[in-house]
Formats: sequence, C-alpha cells, structure tokens
Amino acid sequence: MEKEDISQLIQNQLLLNKVEELAKIGGWEYILETNELFYTDEIFNILESETKFTPTIEIATSFYTKKSKPIFENAIKELLEKGKSYDLNLRIITRKGNKKWINLKGKAIYKNNKLTGAIGTFQDIDNQIKENKILDTIIKTSSNLIDADINTFDYSVLTQTMQQISGAEYAILNIFDDDKKQFTTYSISGNIEHISQIQKMLNTPLLKKKWNYDERREELTKNKTITYFESLRDLTGNVLDINTIISIENEYNLGAAYLLKIIRNSLVIGDFTLLFNKNKTLENERMSTFFANQAGLVIEKLKTEESLLHNELKQKQMISGISDVIAIVHENENIEYISPNVQRLFGWSPAEITANKFKHFIKPSNHKKIEKAFINTIHKKGNDDPVEFEVLCKNGQYKHVELTATNYLKDPVIKGILINFHDISKRKLIQKEALKLKQAVEHSSAAIVITDTDAKIEYVNPKFIERTGYSAEELMGKNPRIIQSGQTPIEVYKTLWDTISKGEEWRGELLNKSKYGNLFWEMSSISSIKNENGVITHYVAVKENITGQKAQHEAIKENNKMLEQINAEKDKFFSIIAHDLRSPFNSLLGLTQVMTEQLKSMTLEQIQQLAESLNDSASNLYDLISNLLEWSTLQRGITTFEPKETTVDEMLNSCCDTLIDIAKQKGISIEFDFDKTIHFFADRNMLKTILR
Repeated sequence: MEKEDISQLIQNQLLLNKVEELAKIGGWEYILETNELFYTDEIFNILESETKFTPTIEIATSFYTKKSKPIFENAIKELLEKGKSYDLNLRIITRKGNKKWINLKGKAIYKNNKLTGAIGTFQDIDNQIKENKILDTIIKTSSNLIDADINTFDYSVLTQTMQQISGAEYAILNIFDDDKKQFTTYSISGNIEHISQIQKMLNTPLLKKKWNYDERREELTKNKTITYFESLRDLTGNVLDINTIISIENEYNLGAAYLLKIIRNSLVIGDFTLLFNKNKTLENERMSTFFANQAGLVIEKLKTEESLLHNELKQKQMISGISDVIAIVHENENIEYISPNVQRLFGWSPAEITANKFKHFIKPSNHKKIEKAFINTIHKKGNDDPVEFEVLCKNGQYKHVELTATNYLKDPVIKGILINFHDISKRKLIQKEALKLKQAVEHSSAAIVITDTDAKIEYVNPKFIERTGYSAEELMGKNPRIIQSGQTPIEVYKTLWDTISKGEEWRGELLNKSKYGNLFWEMSSISSIKNENGVITHYVAVKENITGQKAQHEAIKENNKMLEQINAEKDKFFSIIAHDLRSPFNSLLGLTQVMTEQLKSMTLEQIQQLAESLNDSASNLYDLISNLLEWSTLQRGITTFEPKETTVDEMLNSCCDTLIDIAKQKGISIEFDFDKTIHFFADRNMLKTILR
C-alpha cells in the first residue's frame, strides 16, 4: 500500500473517531468462528471504562440492567442463530455506576450464504431519552396550561416544571411590567421550609413582591437568553443586603445561579431565576430554554386574558356607575343585554328584563310611539332623535325616560339595536315646577324683570309690559334705566347697585316713567341670582305699583292737616264760649244776688225792674248761645244763608244788650253814634255772630 493511501486511511479513521465521539456512537463486530467481539473506542467511553478490556458476549451482557438483560440476551441469540436483526433501546449500568439509555443495532454477516458473524452500533441516547421525556412533559404541561382559566391558574406549575427540567434547587418566576418598569415574583418552587426561612432572613415576603429594574443586572444579561452567575450574590448585586445573601448561600449550600429570559415577539416579558447547589449546574439547557419559550406563550395568554378581564370589569364598572341604562335589543324585540344598573333605576333585575319582550315594560299609551321609533331605527343607520316615554317599574309605577337608539344590526359584535335609557323623572319634575313658577310669574300682579350682570334685560313678565307700555322685543337687551323718570336722586341708584353687587337685597321706592310719559311709583325688591359656585349670574327685580297708595298717602296727609286746623278752630271756639258766656252769666249772677239780699226791702216797682233786667239778661244769653251754635254750624259747612232787610240800629242794639247791664255794674256808659236810617240786607244771625 502506498504511503499516501496509509496516510489517508489514518485521516479517515481519526475523522470516524471524531464523528463517533460527537454522536456518542460506537461500532462493534462479532466473528462467529473465533467467538471474538471487537469494540471501537467510543463504546469504551460510553461504558465509562477508563481502560480498554477484551469484550465478550458475556461481558457485554453484564452491563445491562436487570430489566434490559433478558431482552438483550434474546436479541443476540436470535441474531447469531437465525440472522434476525434488532434495533433496541435498553438501559445499562456503566463502570462508574451510572445508568444510561443506549440504542443497540445488530445485523448478521453472511459469506457464501453462510452466517459468519454480526456487526452493529452502540449509541448513547441517554440525553435524547431524557430530552424526549422532558419534551413530552413540556408538551403535556403546555397543552394543559393553554386551556388554563385565569381565575384558577397556579403559576407554581411553571416553576415546578422548570425546576424538574433544569435540575435547579429553586426556580423563581418573575413577570415584567414595562409600564411601571418593575417585575413581580409570581411563583417560587423548592424546599418550602427553606423558602420560608429565607424570607425571614430577608425580612420580606418574596411572593408577589415588586422589584424595580436593576440596571447592573440588565447590563449583564443584555443580548443573552441565558446568563450564568457564579453565585447568588453576583445575581442580586446591591438589590439585597450582601451580608444576608452570603448567609443564605452558606446556610443552604447555594452556588451558581442562572437567569433564563422569557421572550415573546422580541420582547422580554419575564424570566426564570434558577438557583443551584454548589458543584451543580444547569441541566438540559436546550429543553430549559424551550420550556421558557412555552411558558412565555402561557404568560402572554394569561396577561392578555387578564387585560381583557380588567377592561371588561372596568367597562362593567363604568356602565354600572353611570346613571343611564344600556341595552341591546334584537329586531324581534328580544332583550339580549341590559346593564346591571337597571335594578337601581327601575327595580327589575337584568334577568327579569331579558326574560321579557321590550314592549312588556312600556306604558301601553306609549306603544305606538315606540313602535314607530323602533321601525325607524331598524331602517336607518346611526342615531335616531331621542324619544320620551314611560317605563314600568317593579313597584308598579311608571318612570319618565328618554330613549336614544342606534342601529348596530350589522355590527359583528353587537348585532342589535343599542339603546340608551336616560332617567328624566327629575327633569320632568323640574319642568313641572318651572311651569308652575312661570305661570305664577306670568300672572303675577307685580312687574318682574331679569337682567344679566351687565344689566341687560333678558326677561320681563306681562305685568311689566302692561305697566311700562314697552313690548318685550323693545325691552330685550336694554338697560332698565329706559323707564327711569329722572326724578329719583342718583345716589339712590348708586346705593342700589352697591347693595345687589354684594349679593344682598335692595328694597326701596322708585319713581319711573312709562313709554308714554306717565309717571308711576314702584316699591322694588332687587336681588341677585347665583350659580352653584356662588357666582352672581343675573339680577331679578320684583316691583309693586304703589302709585295709588302714594295718592292715598297724600290724601291722608291733607286730611290730617285739615283735622289739625279743625282742632285749632275748636280750641278757639271753646275760648270764645268761655269768654262770651262769662259776661251774661255775671249779669244773671249779679241780679239774682240783688234779689237774694234785697228782695224783702224792695218795692214792687224795683222788683218789676229787676225782673225785666233778668229777662233781658236771659234773652241776651239765649241769643249768644244761638249765635255760637250758628258759628258751629258755619264751621261744619251746614249753615244756611238767609238774608233779610234790617237796620244798623236794630243790629247794634241787639248785639249790645248783653253788654249794657255789665257795663252799668262797672260804671261804664255805652253810647251809639250812627245813622239810624241806614238799611241793608244781611243774614241777621250770621251778622250777630260776627259782631259779637
């Protein structure tokens, strides 16, 4: 053989050996004639034999486990006796005592149609078998997890499976929250008692604990799916107390740590943190990474469902929180859905509502109105105009509502008429009260005017229009000064505005003028209108017409003045009576005193004269009283004027008769010097009263 051929054979053998080593597969050959068995080097490696030995069928059989040995013995017998090939997966025990799964293949060799021996392969498939089992576990677990219910799902299933696959002492699942730049520990698997003690040493519960992103750790794990840390302290860095971490490592014999990222759609959504005992490392890295990806599917599904559930709950809370009721009604009037707050508004439960037709809850007198609106909505896309009607409540009463309907019959989700019920009972009550108030204002005997804060008129009632002569159109937007008379002092208006601008009420009298120039007095009460924040938005004036009252007041003043004058004249009258009656009475008293003292000594002639004097005095007194009565009737305006012809002599004598006797007693003589022939016409009683 040429040197080059020998060199090529050597190269081929070396390459074959390398391939066998990489594939963990060795070859064997058995020569039946000599009973010799030959192994390649890789079989000795698989058997973990530090020295090469001379193999035999008996020695080969001795490596198999109790369960696998009879299977191998039968297979080799069938091969060597009948030439029957075999392909088996059996377990062996290596020279170091480790159990392994191997794949055995055997094939008979013939020469001139005679069985001369056999050849075959011997492959270490332990990792493959383990991976297949792990893969079966992963697939089974993932299938179960995909159907998991978010409300009952236990995240510990993920950490327990990862712990089993990786061989870790503890497996920790963290799920990231990108919005808050945090991650939360969802599950920890391992020795439960140790985990409890570790939490006490850390003085914090680990489950559901939220952690802030650690920039150092992020930098170390950047662009890596799996990151190896020599120790727990290398993993935690300064996030946890270093002395406590060292104590935990020593107490529980912890060594290396691995961080496996959970990635979905190029985004890191979480990680598995794996802690190993000293001198142990990650097993089945490929399967661990594969399961981390499968866990990502589950976590993504659960997070999506959680988000949907959260949004659904939020929507339900929003719907139940609003005062309106939302319903979905089909074309056949079946109620598919109604929001829970229907019970608060109408007393019916959602189940009671959906069990009946829509029309069942509508007041019979409103049926035609609703049917028309319903038909219009079915044949019209979009919103219809609101419809007011009455809905039957569970207590038997009806409540006013406003209905707005939108056609979503072709919508793939709603597939019906979306209806919004708005309770307008309060609005109806307010409208009713407002109508009462409006009617009261419209029919009020007082003139009412409302202005904005700039004193521009926004409303006047009919009485204001009637009193001022202006129409509503003429008054709108004008200032109330349009009816000022110009006779009210400017200071009054200044005080008025100062008062109402402070939110207080002003009351007072104003003299105003109508469109036609007529003056009228008003008693005005002006105050402010405030909004819910206490801010003045309008002013309202209520004005009573007091023109008649003012006239009556003036008349009363005149009457009082007249009464005062009458009282003064009455005093004067009594003074006259006292003065005028004193003289006649003095005469009578004097004459009666003479009669009392001298009557017995008086002659008949003297008595006759005295009697005549008494008669004259009494006549004069009577005339005086008559004149006073005449004066009284004159003052009361009931005196009659009766002029007659008389003379000066007659009038003076009759007036002075009462004075003559008194004058005589006082030594006074009364003389008359006038033309006695003068005649004139006069009311004698009135003239006597005047002269006296």
